Amino acid sequence: MIHLTNREKQVLHYISIEMSNVQIAKELNISKSTIDKYRRNLLWKFDSKNSVGVIRKAYEQGILPMSDMPQKKETTT
Repeated sequence: MIHLTNREKQVLHYISIEMSNVQIAKELNISKSTIDKYRRNLLWKFDSKNSVGVIRKAYEQGILPMSDMPQKKETTT
């Protein structure tokens, strides 16, 4: 099991709902460069190449509960 700090869990949640680093930084009242560091740490801890891999592995390992999974928005044509 991957150990995450509380702040890493917060950043992971915001990434999973498609927030940008700038948006996450504003939400948590910290700098964008700090969010960049958290994102790099998450990539390393999950041994992933990108955010999609991090989120996929977090759901697979139960770190992000399936009940928190964002629902696909309906599109109209």
